[in-house]
Amino acid sequence: MMITRPKPISGVYEKPFWNYVQGRELRLQRCDNGHFRFPPGPSCPKCLSTEYDWEKVSGEGKLISWTVFHRQYFPEIPIPYTVVCGALSEGPLLIANLTGAIAKPLQVDMPLRLVFEGAQTKDGNWIIYQWALANSQV
Repeated sequence: MMITRPKPISGVYEKPFWNYVQGRELRLQRCDNGHFRFPPGPSCPKCLSTEYDWEKVSGEGKLISWTVFHRQYFPEIPIPYTVVCGALSEGPLLIANLTGAIAKPLQVDMPLRLVFEGAQTKDGNWIIYQWALANSQV
């Protein structure tokens, strides 16, 4: 079943990121000194290098923080919904909705994995990424 979501904002630095997501692949900028960064940008915040490649990352991480929204900010997203901040194994933090059933209370450092889902937007179909608990059946 296709979910309905607003289309992500895609500027000059985000466009390659979202193009990879459309292929169900997560790639992040990695500077020539080896630092991964997210969100995408013109230079590395650690070493200021402007040279980078888009490298595939594992999609595995751990739970850092979360919140449950009970107020509807987007008409496309039914409430309540949980948004989590997860730290990828490679280091960068990604914020996304948590998908799937939550069988037990969330705890810091719970293992997470990224999943890709088809989403419907007013501009057509789109692939988005979301976090899921690593042991869930999503």
